[in-house]
Amino acid sequence: MIIEIPKKRLDKVDEIAIHHGFRFTEIPSLQTKKETMLSPEEKNHVIKNYKKISGSNSNNSNPLMLYYDQPILINKIQKFNPRTHKIVHLDVIGVHNSIAEAMIINTASKILKDEGYNNYFIDINCTGDKESLSRFIEELSNYYKKNSEVFPCNCKNRLEKNNFSFAHCDDENCKELINNAPKPINFLSEKSRQHFKEVLEYLEDMSIPYRVNTELTSENNHYSKTVFEIKISNENAEEIVLAKGGRYDDVANKIAQKRNLPAVGLTMLYKRKLTNKAYSNKIEKPQIFLVQFGFKAKLKSFEVIDILRQNRVTVHQKLYKNKLSDQFLIAKKMKVPYMIIIGQKEAQDDEIIFRNMIDVTHEVVKINKLIQYLKKIHLV
Repeated sequence: MIIEIPKKRLDKVDEIAIHHGFRFTEIPSLQTKKETMLSPEEKNHVIKNYKKISGSNSNNSNPLMLYYDQPILINKIQKFNPRTHKIVHLDVIGVHNSIAEAMIINTASKILKDEGYNNYFIDINCTGDKESLSRFIEELSNYYKKNSEVFPCNCKNRLEKNNFSFAHCDDENCKELINNAPKPINFLSEKSRQHFKEVLEYLEDMSIPYRVNTELTSENNHYSKTVFEIKISNENAEEIVLAKGGRYDDVANKIAQKRNLPAVGLTMLYKRKLTNKAYSNKIEKPQIFLVQFGFKAKLKSFEVIDILRQNRVTVHQKLYKNKLSDQFLIAKKMKVPYMIIIGQKEAQDDEIIFRNMIDVTHEVVKINKLIQYLKKIHLV
């Protein structure tokens, strides 16, 4: 069975996204006069199409992992050339916990590596939940009032409209004021602090270099809670932004008119270095379901998924699920013939449990021997 994708030709982005659990979708483009390059406003249109994209899922709790590789906002002045540049949107809708950020960043990092970008790093910050933001904005407003006389006139006007616009000011006279201003990260609630800590732990364990940039925010706080950018440094030591992303729960809830719709998204725009076609224009539907339980097991799952991708083996996975029973139930409904199980012990010992669902047998296999084992049973 083949995964149906409405594209004539697949490339590496399709291959990587599909293998990491993302589903191709099409989002209608919209003409705009605003700045469009890596604009977080694109996510507004992802959510506006949420019900259409999700179909029967729109009324239940099944998360969606979506990718799209065309511009959503189109500005006639800022022309996008698909021959020289690539644009990629990744979104995880319906997942509260920090694995959503990890899945997005991990998939984006694999895409960049396959394109030949090896020295990228993550700038990341946390602006917190509503409780955190309320305390931060109160303190920031007090700071503005105390320093109102030294602000340039144009900045005063911006501040009256939006507290977060100050962080994006390019006026040289504002630099010291910005550096000394209160930072959102110092006002995080315990829940926000724990969530951000988990995201950073994922980055560390995935060996993705990052720095906490306390001045990084999204204009209008569109990306709230977690906000991040993927960057590289060029030969002149200038930082080039390849992707922008973050959580947009509040925006998603407002647009979808739902009380509890978490969403994490990222938009990538980078110069093509290689002509990367997918290993095939046809990607087989998975015969294996990957089950994991525990923080370390989720991390090890990323490694296993990528090893399988490099050997053209797709897997079903629900890394955002924590309970074993939930994952076993999904696997049973999908009627997959095989299962890979990774627990804390397996993750520690660099091994997996491979279960044959037909004859109910299982075998412990070292991860570095997994492909050899799959060849033995004719799955590769």
